[in-house]
Parts: sequence; structure tokens; C-alpha cells
Amino acid sequence: MHKEFETLESCYAKSLQKALELGCDSIAFPLISTGVYGFPKDKALQIAVSVFSEFLLENEMQIILVVFDKKSFQLSGQLVGEIDSFIDANYIRQKRRTEYSRRLFSSSRIESDITYDSEVYEECSRYTEAEESEPELLMSVPMPEKAMSLEEELENVGMSFHDKLFELIGESGMDNKDVWKRANLDRKHFSKIQCDEKYHPKKKKVMALCIALELDLEQAKDLLARADWAFSPSSKVDLIVQKAIIDKQYDIYQLNLVLFQYTNEILGV
Repeated sequence: MHKEFETLESCYAKSLQKALELGCDSIAFPLISTGVYGFPKDKALQIAVSVFSEFLLENEMQIILVVFDKKSFQLSGQLVGEIDSFIDANYIRQKRRTEYSRRLFSSSRIESDITYDSEVYEECSRYTEAEESEPELLMSVPMPEKAMSLEEELENVGMSFHDKLFELIGESGMDNKDVWKRANLDRKHFSKIQCDEKYHPKKKKVMALCIALELDLEQAKDLLARADWAFSPSSKVDLIVQKAIIDKQYDIYQLNLVLFQYTNEILGV
């Protein structure tokens, strides 16, 4: 009740402004007020990253947040619960596909060979019932009227990663500066992407650009594919990025908090 939130926010903002006046290339902060002053760590973390995010949209500087240990790095309980649930759900789904896929279509063995919990059993039963009642639906695979030759396929190669990226930037209405800042990239790295039409980016750089451009999940998958990448169901980084896209949470700095908490990795620089 004594404007502690505003005071902490002002502390970070004034420090960054002073660093800007002094021409600093970088600045490092501890998680201010979370020691003997007892400021809640999850709230202090959100304040710090919110101020950093706003500052970096207008200015160039490397900002480093230093925490004493992993216990000092705390996200809100609600956010952690949502992420845990999403990761668990996808992990279970992937395991279910790999472990039960061969048995889903053998109705005579389901009850004798596999002990399901109720949810898994119900879902597997739906697949089995569909096979028994309408087997033609499972077997019908549409075939093209005429197969294309290899030469014809090669003549119709899709747009490259480079071309697709800058098409998406044009459609977004952002300028290049907006994009590399929102992707947590530096100008030099983005210039390399821009100038080299054959540049092959790392996967996390592409995911950062997907966040910056606020792509939906299908667009993100397409851009990754054009750089020869794909989301992996067994990667926590990939699952967390997909959840952010699904939830339309496109703040790269907030996303990096979650990634660091779960994986010790971040997107961008």
C-alpha cells in the first residue's frame, strides 16, 4: 500500500535511462528488492521484464538479469500450472500415439493386452469403433489424378525461407527494426538474414521470428519448414513456444522467462 510496485518499476526505468545517457552498450541488474526487502520474486520478475521490454522497443542495449539461483527465479503459480499442464498433455499424447498406435486397430486384443486408465480407454475405443463401423474411411486415401514427374516437382519448388520471411514482414505492416527487436535479435544478425538469400537460420531464431511476426500455428509451422525445421513433440522449448502461439502471447521477453524457467534456454540473442 506504499507504492512499492511503482517504486521498483521506476528504479529499473531510471537506471536504464542513466545507462542510455552514459552510452552504455550493456547493463546488468540483480532482481532488485527480493532479498532482505522481501519483495515477492514472481512480481519483481514481471516488473523487471516489463520495463526491459518497453525500453528495448525504442532503444538498443544488452540487458542482463542476474538471479542468485534457480530458486530465486520464480514465475507466478498460475502460469507454471498452465505450462506444466500443457507439457504433460502433449507428452502423454505423444506417448499414447507411439505406444498404442499398433494396437488401436486390433479390437480383439485391446482389453486383454492393454490396461488403460478410463480417459485413454475411451479415446482408444472411439478409434476402434470407427474402424469397425466404417473401415472404408480409414482406408480411403485420395490419389492424385496424375503423378507429377520429378522434373515437374522441381520446377514448382516453393518459396525459400528468406523470401517467405520478408513476404510475411511486408504483410505484417512492421518495418525490419520492429521485427528484429520483437524477436530479441540484434541488428547485425538480422542484416545477415536480410542480405544472404541462402542463409540457413538456427531453429530458435526462426521461432523467435514467428513470435515477432505474431504468426498463427500453421504459419509458424510453414516458416519453420522452409528453413528445414519442425516443431518436435518431445522438446519442451518447442511445446512452450507452441503454447505461446496458441495463446497469442507474443511478448518475446515474457516467453523467455518461461523458457528459462523450464529449459535454461531463451529465444533470440
